[in-house]
Amino acid sequence: MTDASTGLSLPNIIILAEGDVGGEDYYFTQALTDENGDYSVGVEPGTWQVVAVDYIQNEYQSSDTLAVTVGEGETKTLNFQLQKYTSFVEGYTKKQDGTPVPGIEVIAYTLSSFKISLGNSNEQGYYKLGVDPGQVVVSTLLAATSQDPDWPAGYYADPGTDTVTVTAGQTVQVDFIFKPYSAFIEGDCWVDQTGLAGVEITAMSMDFQTFEFHISFAVSNAQGHYRIGVMPGTVSMLTASRDGYDMTSPLGGYMGLTIAQGQTITGKDFTFESISGEMSISGRVTYEAGGAASNVYVVAVLDMENSPAGYLITSTDGSGNYRFDGLMEGDWTVGVYKEGYGSTPAMIYEFLWPGVEITDADFILQASTGVVKGDVNDDGEIDLFDLLLIVNHILETETLDPDGVTKADCNNDGAIDLLDLLGIVNVILGTGACEPGACGKIVSFSRKHLGKMYSRGTGLRNQALLNKHKFQPR
Repeated sequence: MTDASTGLSLPNIIILAEGDVGGEDYYFTQALTDENGDYSVGVEPGTWQVVAVDYIQNEYQSSDTLAVTVGEGETKTLNFQLQKYTSFVEGYTKKQDGTPVPGIEVIAYTLSSFKISLGNSNEQGYYKLGVDPGQVVVSTLLAATSQDPDWPAGYYADPGTDTVTVTAGQTVQVDFIFKPYSAFIEGDCWVDQTGLAGVEITAMSMDFQTFEFHISFAVSNAQGHYRIGVMPGTVSMLTASRDGYDMTSPLGGYMGLTIAQGQTITGKDFTFESISGEMSISGRVTYEAGGAASNVYVVAVLDMENSPAGYLITSTDGSGNYRFDGLMEGDWTVGVYKEGYGSTPAMIYEFLWPGVEITDADFILQASTGVVKGDVNDDGEIDLFDLLLIVNHILETETLDPDGVTKADCNNDGAIDLLDLLGIVNVILGTGACEPGACGKIVSFSRKHLGKMYSRGTGLRNQALLNKHKFQPR
């Protein structure tokens, strides 16, 4: 990976690859260039669409998307030369008194080229994004809708979204000022008379001072309670949703709520019922030679579901078969574990809705080889000292050397993050291994394209929105 003008190597460039490996499914994986600009992406045989994007420094334009077909045991070389941006949007995320609001994700979208740039404001609240010239939409709305933990509670950004014209070679400033809400709505979310956590609450408010609509968001806490800030005036719609659940009351949500400045409306509760029944995932686990792999652990995890219904474990029978019945609607991740083995595919991703039964979630086991993953300090043991080294690396209080980075990357996804911490915890607790193809089997090595679920943008470049937390330094 080099600069097209200077030929200098470019570190910290993200490589995205989406592959057609046969069948109906597409697979998504990624890597990060090292200090020498080099990268390596492990893939399955098939045809892959590959692109290079700079979602960290935000200084370079994305490459063209290249198609490459990789055969069994084959390595293909793709070199990229990236052009620097000449146009930028920059600004600050701060409160009215000038206090910086760091860590806020800002997105810039050029309407003519359909290209997205994104980054986070730094400790001073400053951000800068390279963009294509033209009409550019700059927004913090994605951070608000995804309930970014850096978003200050009880505040909204003004503006939430702005559109500016950027010419070639120009830098345009767009600031986002965080202001406190002056009106609130509270309530509880229930399922079977129990508080339901993780419910997404959405309110559309009418601001009579500006005669503009304002959208705000909140999420219910562990007890099912929520508190959402709104603009004084008329809340035209207050609604709630949660994957795997249907809202039964009030039907359609609340409409036409009038609220004054300084007022808090309480008692706006939502009742849900679980969606379950004719939804299942089943498959077979075999060895490379074709024999049945019996007594292999199989785990299925439902995204954003913290109850036992969202974390299921079973094992294969004598024929290598397994099955999960009565699943809830939502985004399921399935992986297998057998000590000393990896699997193809590493993970399987399925989105279930009522009536869907997945019957071909099959895995092939391969014996693992390579360095001992997880032994970051190379003392022959995987323990709390290794865990602390990874935590310090993530928090940027210490930096691992290249050998330590290799050993800390338990799930081989090119990033040192929470997923690797989980692998170390599995070893310490004796619930798993941290070896190539084995560590982190509950989480992802690569991500299947889930176009049905994600609607934050189209195209391979925009897939990084789903995994940007792995690359964004805070």
